Amino acid sequence: MCGLRFEERYGEFAREYMHVHHKTPLSQIDDHQNHRIIPEADLIAVCPNCHAMLHHHPDKPCDIKTLQQLMKDAPDKSDINDRN
Repeated sequence: MCGLRFEERYGEFAREYMHVHHKTPLSQIDDHQNHRIIPEADLIAVCPNCHAMLHHHPDKPCDIKTLQQLMKDAPDKSDINDRN
């Protein structure tokens, strides 16, 4: 979503580190015990910050497109690597 590459930021040990977000919260699935998750359709890999913001948003969780638009519209677009 945000393009953060942990390997570039933290080094080799952080390569491919990510969180996995359920596009539809399990709490919203009626028969979640018998529900079959299809990874390609039901999950999305996101960085921990994006994952936190998906769940922190007032819509709890907000959808991916909403968060992407919020990031695009945010006033601070500076690269994290440029910050002290």
